[in-house]
Amino acid sequence: MEVSNILNNPITFVLSGKQYRVKRLSLLDLFAEFEVDVKAQYMDDVVDMASRIKDIKERTKFQCLALKDMPKGKELEDQSRDIMGSYKGGLKLLYMALSKCNNITQDEVNKISSDPANTDVITNLMNYITGTDVDLNKKAVEIPVGATVIQTEKKT
Repeated sequence: MEVSNILNNPITFVLSGKQYRVKRLSLLDLFAEFEVDVKAQYMDDVVDMASRIKDIKERTKFQCLALKDMPKGKELEDQSRDIMGSYKGGLKLLYMALSKCNNITQDEVNKISSDPANTDVITNLMNYITGTDVDLNKKAVEIPVGATVIQTEKKT
């Protein structure tokens, strides 16, 4: 395993002619944001459906039961993965990774992702940040093509 992978040193990717530093996203980074999105969408749906119930007692009962059925565990994980795998989720992942080491807006990420010249680099970048370039034997694969490791200074 390479030291840069263990330390999660940032590597650089060139997108639309500009260099961006990127670190891998942790599992917490990957799932925390998307689990919040799943729960928020669920709550929005519950509120929308509850607003259609005229009787206050029935509405309250419906909301209490719905809260008990909020996605959790494997169901929450699966729904989070579904969102991550969507186009909108991919943009969010790209923004999360780029904003970790760079000052960038969501609009800039949208422009970068819509540039056809960035397609291959974004594919490599997404593989890198999600760790899909690590095999099942826990051996690191080479740094993606088009990326360079940024050396960090030793603190004494």
